[in-house]
Amino acid sequence: MKELVFKLLSEGGSLKIERENHNQVEKFLYYHNEYDPIADEILSDFVTEYENFEDAFQTINEKYPWFRLHLDFIHEDYKKYVKLELIKTLQHHQIPVSDLNYHLDNLNDKLDLED
Repeated sequence: MKELVFKLLSEGGSLKIERENHNQVEKFLYYHNEYDPIADEILSDFVTEYENFEDAFQTINEKYPWFRLHLDFIHEDYKKYVKLELIKTLQHHQIPVSDLNYHLDNLNDKLDLED
């Protein structure tokens, strides 16, 4: 059984992580697709398997400014982890919260930042 646990949307694609449980074995599937609307072509579309959510998420966290994309969904089980990673990333790159502009409402809505 697959279950969506994290999903980001952008104009040129999406990034998502699904949790899959099969015979008591849990794995996480990271889906990455990029689309060029001008050329009307798929630039990349692949799936990578991970043993845990944290490793799958770090693939996104290390490569993309995910907090500037549209956070479409975060599973309750991973909200706290993602919120802490957001804080660490902003501090590490010395990005003030005010620089997030209109992304802040979306992040607050999905991650409960004010808690």
